[in-house]
Amino acid sequence: MKYADAEGRDKRFVHLLDGRLTELSLHPGSGVEQAIEIIRRHSGVKYAEPNYVVKVHSYA
Repeated sequence: MKYADAEGRDKRFVHLLDGRLTELSLHPGSGVEQAIEIIRRHSGVKYAEPNYVVKVHSYA
């Protein structure tokens, strides 16, 4: 992990879950669902979910 300290904690999220939270980026064209299934199989992962982006459009 790019932002991990010596204990493997993500330094950007030390204020959340003592840094046991991280954010991953996928290569362009990579499938989100497939990546999540692979990540969930890792013994150190409690859960993995996409970072949904919601946009609201107003039509007046």
